[in-house]
Amino acid sequence: MPAASDATGDAFLDVGVLIIKAFTAGWFLALGLIVGSFLNVVIHRIPAGIGLLWPPSRCPICMQRIAVRDNIPVFGWIKLRGRCRACRTPISGRYPLIEALVGLLFLALANVELFSGGANLAVRPQDQYHGVLWNVWSLRGPVLWMYLFHLYALCTVFALAWIEHDGHPCPWKRLILPGLLVAAIAVTIRPDLYPVPFSGRPVADGEATRAMAWAQCIAGAAFGFSLGGLLFRTGSCSHGALVIAGAFLGWQAAGSTALLAAVLRLTFHFLRHVAAALPPSASVVLALVLQVIFWKRLASIPGIPGPLLPLSGWVSWGLAAVILGIWLYWKERPSNAVMSAGV
Repeated sequence: MPAASDATGDAFLDVGVLIIKAFTAGWFLALGLIVGSFLNVVIHRIPAGIGLLWPPSRCPICMQRIAVRDNIPVFGWIKLRGRCRACRTPISGRYPLIEALVGLLFLALANVELFSGGANLAVRPQDQYHGVLWNVWSLRGPVLWMYLFHLYALCTVFALAWIEHDGHPCPWKRLILPGLLVAAIAVTIRPDLYPVPFSGRPVADGEATRAMAWAQCIAGAAFGFSLGGLLFRTGSCSHGALVIAGAFLGWQAAGSTALLAAVLRLTFHFLRHVAAALPPSASVVLALVLQVIFWKRLASIPGIPGPLLPLSGWVSWGLAAVILGIWLYWKERPSNAVMSAGV
């Protein structure tokens, strides 16, 4: 009889844990949808020089303020059937698309990084205790803060790609520099936000120092800036995205992110219909997502830029980046006919 009672109790416990997991996953999805809605505001207002919090969202045609009931991410657009309630002007489907993509990003990274106790992170060992209850609701360990730290970087480069897609210049003062400030403040408060320390060697819990974190942040931003200048047009959104990647992931991850971005850019270059639909910084966005999700696997591949690569390997990859940057610049330069026509 006691054995049967124990089995029943375990079954109820398993069901309870499953319910908590489902609720937590839904909560992160909803949070991502809300952040995606805010990114729509960022993408539209930063290039226009408008404040992010004021004025309230309005229809650009009839100037009617959007009601709260209509401003629910994704579902508000579906309820209105993609049209303004007041003037029936069509609302672009890109708004719910951005909200849905960010929501799925929040959920995917939570499953890979947060719920697993950092199983995707290089160098840093996976937490002994992991799962939803430990890493989310008990607020124990740095994985939750790493997750939020990485999400900030991903959302920033995601916004940069859409801003570039709309034909606007990179908002260095209003997006890149504030992002670097956020990174500096965050690692000052929590120096253990970098799974890979500046030296690339594992650091025991509690041994990460602010000096190490600042060095990683500064070196990462500088390395991302250098690689971005080699592989992409200086001052572009792609350039700025690699600066953000380096500041938030560290200088070693900036190298592998730049490599992934270069490979993706070359792929898009040969798939001309894809290249025509995507901005250049889309390659950096996808590269950064792959870098974070598959960080540990990428770092374990011999010869790939990362914490295990010796100095000679970094020098070789640096020379390759210079050659690739020159080739891409030559291939993508305007033709003489276009330049003479003044287009």
